[in-house]
Amino acid sequence: MPESPDHPEPAEKQAVDSNALFACPFCGGAPKLIRVGNDHTRKRSVRIECSTFGCTVKMTVGAIRYSHDWCENVIREKWNTRFNANERNTRDFRN
Repeated sequence: MPESPDHPEPAEKQAVDSNALFACPFCGGAPKLIRVGNDHTRKRSVRIECSTFGCTVKMTVGAIRYSHDWCENVIREKWNTRFNANERNTRDFRN
């Protein structure tokens, strides 16, 4: 089925650019990528947070021995991973 305003492509297919970030999984807001420190400091991290006011969704990846680029690649992959109900684990954790 071709993409139309009534039937947009799923989020998994929208981010074709490897540097693109999917929208916030909870509110649909735009994500903001923030680098903390630099490659010359002892510890560096990259944080992604939702830019929508009131939404507290955020994720951080930090490293001591790896560069900001490594952190950024890891966090982009983690942020863009979405839950797929068809692939979920069917174990019952209540017992």
